[in-house]
Amino acid sequence: MCGIDAMGGMTMAGGPGQIPGQVAGANGMPATPPSKLPTQGGGGDAVAGATGVAGSGGNDLITALNALNVAVKALADVVAKMAAGGSVAGVQGSAASANQFVAAPTVVSTASNEDDGFEGRVLDLINIERAKGGLAAVGYNGTLDNAAEKHASHMSVAGAMAHEGIGDGTPGERIRAEGYRNAWGENVATGQTSPEQVVREWMNSPDHRRNIMDPNFTQMGVSYVTASNGRSYWAQEFGA
Repeated sequence: MCGIDAMGGMTMAGGPGQIPGQVAGANGMPATPPSKLPTQGGGGDAVAGATGVAGSGGNDLITALNALNVAVKALADVVAKMAAGGSVAGVQGSAASANQFVAAPTVVSTASNEDDGFEGRVLDLINIERAKGGLAAVGYNGTLDNAAEKHASHMSVAGAMAHEGIGDGTPGERIRAEGYRNAWGENVATGQTSPEQVVREWMNSPDHRRNIMDPNFTQMGVSYVTASNGRSYWAQEFGA
């Protein structure tokens, strides 16, 4: 099963709320409402609930049953797509204040295999998408790339895709620990096997697309690592 996850800063208009793991949406500020489940590669906006019908009588019952059948089918489609593809989530964060304390996150061993070729291709694909929207290209930033590499490696060792809650701090803490203090955005993913696949799934998810297409972001770092069991993990950090 693939998965993707996005996270970003206040410049990207998101609010707190986390959905961890293999579910599309924000594992941080811009969160997908709980009433929705992912559809694109495990991520997306398939509604997983049926609206009840008020009233009595045979017609009302039939209408309610039809709505329930639609909801059940939608849920089955979501489950099938999650089994076949990946999931995503994204968040954003505001710039650090001038006197904000920055604590280095606790990181476990990060033995993994990073692929620089895939990472360069992701940057190219992101700028192609931004150009389609009339946006300036983002440039490579080594500080953001360090934060991305450490988080992707940590996810691969922890065996979990998440923005936080797996032992290496929050995105803001990780990025500031590297020395970057501007507004930021983060997308993460797992299971995708090519730059084209992960960028396509990010672009098909509103939270991730918002990070990618945010005109305030001018810099980016990205990391792709393979865990010891062969599973891929992706982390993408944006900065203003």
